[in-house]
Amino acid sequence: MRVSVSARTLANGQAEIKPRTASEAIFVPLEDTVATVQRLLAEAMSTLTGNA
Repeated sequence: MRVSVSARTLANGQAEIKPRTASEAIFVPLEDTVATVQRLLAEAMSTLTGNA
């Protein structure tokens, strides 16, 4: 998973998140970045362990 905060995204109050399995990145408000990453990682782990 790639999480990017650039001058452009910061100016927009956002972070860019791109899971390796996704074709497109998503942009989330900075205040939601940690929760979004945690959710995406939990979903990925669930898929990997067969608990989907």
